[in-house]
Amino acid sequence: MKKASKITAIIPVYNAEKYIAEAIKSVLLQTYLNFELLIINDCSTDGSVDVILSFQDPRIRVIHNTQNMGLAGVRNLALKESKSELVAWLDADDQCSPDRFAKQVMLFEQNPRLAICGSWFKTFGETADIKKQTYPLSDPEIRVNMLFSNCFATSSVMFRHSIAVANNLRFEEKFPPAEDYVFWYALMQYGDVINIAEFLVDYRIHESQSTNNDNGERRKAEWYVQANILSTLGVIPREDEKKIHLKIGARSEITLNELPYVEAWLRKLIQSNQNESVVKPKVFNEVIGEVWHRVCYAITCQKNIVRMKSLNSEVGQAFKPGLFYYLKFHFRNIQTRINQLFKES
Repeated sequence: MKKASKITAIIPVYNAEKYIAEAIKSVLLQTYLNFELLIINDCSTDGSVDVILSFQDPRIRVIHNTQNMGLAGVRNLALKESKSELVAWLDADDQCSPDRFAKQVMLFEQNPRLAICGSWFKTFGETADIKKQTYPLSDPEIRVNMLFSNCFATSSVMFRHSIAVANNLRFEEKFPPAEDYVFWYALMQYGDVINIAEFLVDYRIHESQSTNNDNGERRKAEWYVQANILSTLGVIPREDEKKIHLKIGARSEITLNELPYVEAWLRKLIQSNQNESVVKPKVFNEVIGEVWHRVCYAITCQKNIVRMKSLNSEVGQAFKPGLFYYLKFHFRNIQTRINQLFKES
């Protein structure tokens, strides 16, 4: 019987003929060699199958669905089909750097408790400028930040397959816009998590990209995770607090008038963590402080003046952003004040 590979790399495919070849090549060029590449064709109607079959590599295994399962269904099929210790995701239009698997496997071997390992990513494509997306790195930082948003780029994630199997974890089809966020949260209850401070994945932006814009469904999925984390802090938010929390996580436009409510909510979270000791207060308070500074700066970008008294609120004191941040903050305030004076004159 053939011995299972260390990694099953999974690429779900639906109508990706323009990009799938580059995604496959990026996996086959990995410096770490002990993997299989499982490609699941979810009833593509374009030339994706022809492109896939043009690769003659023994490490490639292809499954052709007889009916379209959708992304969550394909991911669950992949979990069932994998026999490897580790599973690595890659979307059909993305690419990963040649040393991605090697760097992630090393961390899993160093830490038997590691459940999830992701990385930063940068965007590319004909319709987009290059943008770099960073995420929190350490386990405690990720756990606090998950309170507000997903901290893992799916195409960068490698996770320990045995944890998902042992705990019967699946991608929930009832959370279609953010089933990955829900899945990562479930998985991290059984082990450590980490992000590598390197851009190991290239995330393609293109005009034909399929994006679920149902914000109502997305908010429902996000709130499922966030409400669970809040419950560990002993917090059951009121409806107005829930609204503020979701706006913070989605980085929606928060008005100057809402700033006192943001401050009160963040202060409540800090106090609740001190009472429950879910995360070390130093890390928790630093993350909350960073959130506060981000909100304040975003308000200055709306041509509002945020006074230093507000910026230096106790909820933000644990975060030390550095001189450059303060210069940007003051520049925004000065720019806004000059514009106001011109309008008054």
